[in-house]
Amino acid sequence: MSGISCFAEFKGQDEALGMLRQYLKSSRMPSGLIFCGPEGVGKKTAAVLTAKALNCLPAANEPCGQCASCLKIEKGEHPDVHLIENDQDAVKSDDIRALRREIFLKPYEGRKRVFIIDNAHKLTAEAANSILKVLEEPPEGSIIILVTSCPSRLLKTVLSRCQSVRFRRLAAPVLEALLRDSHGVDAQTAGFLSSFSCGSPGAALKMQRRKIVEERDRAVDYFLGKGPDISAGLKEREDAKAAMTAMAAWLRDVILLKTGAPESRLVNYDRRRDAADCGARYTTAELLKAFRSLADSLLFLEQNANVKLLVSGLRMESCIK
Repeated sequence: MSGISCFAEFKGQDEALGMLRQYLKSSRMPSGLIFCGPEGVGKKTAAVLTAKALNCLPAANEPCGQCASCLKIEKGEHPDVHLIENDQDAVKSDDIRALRREIFLKPYEGRKRVFIIDNAHKLTAEAANSILKVLEEPPEGSIIILVTSCPSRLLKTVLSRCQSVRFRRLAAPVLEALLRDSHGVDAQTAGFLSSFSCGSPGAALKMQRRKIVEERDRAVDYFLGKGPDISAGLKEREDAKAAMTAMAAWLRDVILLKTGAPESRLVNYDRRRDAADCGARYTTAELLKAFRSLADSLLFLEQNANVKLLVSGLRMESCIK
């Protein structure tokens, strides 16, 4: 499921892990938990680790990652651990009805039955009310973990019956070390991704897989008028958004250097000399005007503007006219 086998491998969320360890040590794990925080910071991974800890055969309040129970959970084969996830617009009511049938049964082979609902903010009204009924009279031996990046979209009555565990964005140095040491990302790329992903390991790894640094270079060179037209290759809206975001992050760095900010604040630190050269050619007012043009273009993109027409006009010289 998660690829991380124990708490020791789960980096950058000391506060959340501290709370979970306290619950496990005291044997007072709440029957309802909400793991909330930004996308891609490890909420679902932590939920799976919690399920492992609750059912780990050595029973040492920490998942060992090696016993038969931990390995079954990792493979999604443990009969007492259920992960409900849906990439569509809503978590299906059928899945929640199945949960209600299962949750009152005694564990088959573990100590606790754990039901993890990913993207819980996508629960339909019917499904949310079904969960609420379970939380009002929680069955002994079962735990529900709601994973969400939008806790405000959950029913207030659901929120009131669960204990929230907050996960936060990772600091850039922590994420950089994680990418370098645990995922084999080279130092230069790790440095860029740790800033560009806004502290999200999940987002950083997705960017790494799609070779975001190369995409950044093509987008920035095109924006500066030094590279070939990229508009024809941006067939998907998400590709255009990534390119335009790279341009905006680059221009942010140019403005920061122009206004005297330290290089340590740059997202594109590896191209700091190019950024300084660009800043020397334009006034601060021109750079800010170009940045506003990029921001407006990103807004138009969200409003379903034509991708090719939008990107084809994004050149530095055009933006400052």
